[in-house]
Amino acid sequence: MRIVQIIPSFNVGGGELLAVRLAAEIKRQQPDFDVYILSLYDAIPTVVYDEALASGAQVVTLGKKKGFDPAIFRKIFKFLFAVKPDVIHTHLAGLRYALAPSVFFPESRRIHTIHNVAHHEVSAVVGWIHKLAFKVLGWMPVALSKMIQDSIVDFYGIKPPIVDNGIACHHSVFGFDRLELRSRLGFSADDILLITIGRLDKQKNQALLMDAFAKVLNVRPDAKLLIVGDDPTNGAYKSLLMDKASCLPPGIKQAIHFLGPRKDVAMLLRASDVFVISSDWEGVPLVLLEAMAYRVPIVSTAVGGIPDVISQEINGILVEKGDIDGLAAAIIRVLSNDLLAETLVVNAADTFKQCYSIDNTARNYLALYDKVRSS
Repeated sequence: MRIVQIIPSFNVGGGELLAVRLAAEIKRQQPDFDVYILSLYDAIPTVVYDEALASGAQVVTLGKKKGFDPAIFRKIFKFLFAVKPDVIHTHLAGLRYALAPSVFFPESRRIHTIHNVAHHEVSAVVGWIHKLAFKVLGWMPVALSKMIQDSIVDFYGIKPPIVDNGIACHHSVFGFDRLELRSRLGFSADDILLITIGRLDKQKNQALLMDAFAKVLNVRPDAKLLIVGDDPTNGAYKSLLMDKASCLPPGIKQAIHFLGPRKDVAMLLRASDVFVISSDWEGVPLVLLEAMAYRVPIVSTAVGGIPDVISQEINGILVEKGDIDGLAAAIIRVLSNDLLAETLVVNAADTFKQCYSIDNTARNYLALYDKVRSS
């Protein structure tokens, strides 16, 4: 079988990481398959690109220019003509660019994973293009959770199958001493480390978390906030966060650490006391699954597909989006109750093992590819 995973770029994001890790796992399970990772833009030095190179799949870049680049349609066509794929699997903006070239390959099975709440993932115009793909041109949308599925029904009028996101858990990380990890990061055994991981973006609302963290410090003055990620676009939101931090009282400002993009996410999670998501909307973030796998108590806003993964006070604590006081109170509660924290961690790890490992995700996608062929 020849499978092409199409992503816009090697920027660090959940959609890009899933595509690359899915390609790697398919190649591991089916070494005789020809698997390709096709990026519209040229390679950039990120953890996504590093994982792509190590995946066993063939990595292809098309050199797309910023903005509308009509040459990209010809390049995709030439690639598809050369490969003649059995499966074209697009992610994020990959569909809008692959749609026209794929018309000339009617025998290919065409899948598009929707990584976010449907009306947040695309503009109205792109939504119309996607609806054409799904309803007329034979593309199958895939949802990451029940809530994402419901949003697709509302937005496109189509009920897609659900394939859970998944990650690979690197068990070697558990062999590192937690205090040693903290020492490497420059923190002491007594520091309380809160961590959030994701691109710096209005969607992720790290500004809300900074406000909540100021309230946490009133109760836990030994707390530190680690903000991992970068602004991959024009840097406007990153500048907003930096300006916000510079205006905070010195005690708060010094407790907030912007760590930028990192390749040691697993170790950062293992060194932390609480993982926090403060987003206004989401799909099913891969980093949420990583926090579950690496046994960090989770506090998150109840948005997108997150409540499909996190059950309140069983494997995490959920709060309403935009609720600064609620977010702060939930973090303080987890920090103040060791039994609660341990219960959340154990249950989250069990949930991960049952549902969210990358081998399960790959098997489910392979079954879906076969189902599309037989229908």
